[in-house]
Amino acid sequence: MKTDLIQWLKKPAPLKSLYFVVGNDPFFLSEIKKTFKKQISSQLEDFNQDEVSVAETPLDDILTLFETLPLFSEKRLLLCSEADKLSEKDWIRLEPFLSSPSHTIFVCFFEKKDGRKKQFKFLKEKGMELNANSLKSWEIGSWLDFLLQKESLHFLSLSAKSLFQELTGNHLMEIQIELKKLKQYLGGKTQITEEDVLSCTSRLKIDSLFDLTEALGNKNVVKSLSLIANLLDQNQNAIAILSLVARHIRILAKIKVGQKENLSSYKLAQKAGVTSYFLKNYLKQSQLWSEKQIEKTIQALFFADKALKSSPLSAHIWLENFILKSCS
Repeated sequence: MKTDLIQWLKKPAPLKSLYFVVGNDPFFLSEIKKTFKKQISSQLEDFNQDEVSVAETPLDDILTLFETLPLFSEKRLLLCSEADKLSEKDWIRLEPFLSSPSHTIFVCFFEKKDGRKKQFKFLKEKGMELNANSLKSWEIGSWLDFLLQKESLHFLSLSAKSLFQELTGNHLMEIQIELKKLKQYLGGKTQITEEDVLSCTSRLKIDSLFDLTEALGNKNVVKSLSLIANLLDQNQNAIAILSLVARHIRILAKIKVGQKENLSSYKLAQKAGVTSYFLKNYLKQSQLWSEKQIEKTIQALFFADKALKSSPLSAHIWLENFILKSCS
């Protein structure tokens, strides 16, 4: 059974005996593990929790840990990472242990899910699935709200929230770090203004993101190619970079439409989903782009995204090719 991760993190009880986690997003993995460990907390929690890796732990040792009785607690926790490395024979040995309710909560972690394999059919029938895959850009909003609630913070305006999202991107671990910095910066206050965001958010982060999107928006091919190369050399995720670029192009497209409708600056900023602070720069860039060029670039974005997710070729090649097509 699959579940909504936000709701589960807020209220995970009652605990089941078997869970399987699919994905490798570091934020989700960290939050999921912390939530399980809190549920088994006691004075003797070190005796009632074990975390092992299939790559480093023989199956016999895993089964021994599974059968170990909890001390002064109803349940004990066994977290088993790299479960992808368990063979079919291993699962044949494991299934009898996992088939009925147990005093051990068994959580296995997979990087990927293959629904055709027997173990996933078994896990789907007997356990609960938690998704730890990285988010799509349109899913960030609900998770930002979740993190804000955890930190007891809220944005004073929609423009302040949009500004924060624009500066922090789509990586939840980074968003969490920036929110914690904001909380410390605000002292006892709970409302976040645009000025707070600009004062507190990492300058390096702001500069690198805006340098790239501004170079592209201004059709500066040489600078765009240089920035793309630098970001990839710093091990930035290629799909995340493309997602940021796609957002910028969509904003330019909305501004072009809004200008046709003769919207006021305030309404235009609302339509594009940006703050008035950045509107002037977007208006300037939009003059360099025709509607046909924007449409062509959106098609090129779709092609590059598909290629990055399926092609064995280097990300440098696809992103550089996209820059050359979109800025020509």
